[in-house]
Amino acid sequence: MKKWIAFAVIVVLLGGLYLVDFIRAKNYEFEFISSSTDVFVADGGSPVRLKFRLVRGGKPVEGHTITIVASNGTLPASRVVTDEDGEIEFRYYTYLYLDDKLTPLEDVVFRLEDESNSLIFMVPAAAEFSFPVEKPEGDTVWEDWEDIVLEDTI
Repeated sequence: MKKWIAFAVIVVLLGGLYLVDFIRAKNYEFEFISSSTDVFVADGGSPVRLKFRLVRGGKPVEGHTITIVASNGTLPASRVVTDEDGEIEFRYYTYLYLDDKLTPLEDVVFRLEDESNSLIFMVPAAAEFSFPVEKPEGDTVWEDWEDIVLEDTI
């Protein structure tokens, strides 16, 4: 019986600590500040500079490590540390749209997660930002890809 009580106390304690980190993560917010371009063109290499800010209670948060994931395209750096203004800035290179089934034209979604806000468990503050992508000028069909058939594979 004492083992069960000890086990229950440990579970409640760990659950409480997780709850503290969960609530703490909700106090952090990401804000989009700027982009070097108004239009993301899916030409396979146009660089875009993006800037975001991390705040807690409306005040900038310095020294937090932010993980960045893009739904498509390339990020030269996937982890950035906030500066004294709580800001991060990073480059993103658009993906190549090939007017076919393999690379459909889709918005790019950035997911930002704060690795540093948790005290005990890894419960990151997170946000997602979506940006529309436009077709590049000119023909981007690669003829050697036209005959590829996509099949469901499990």
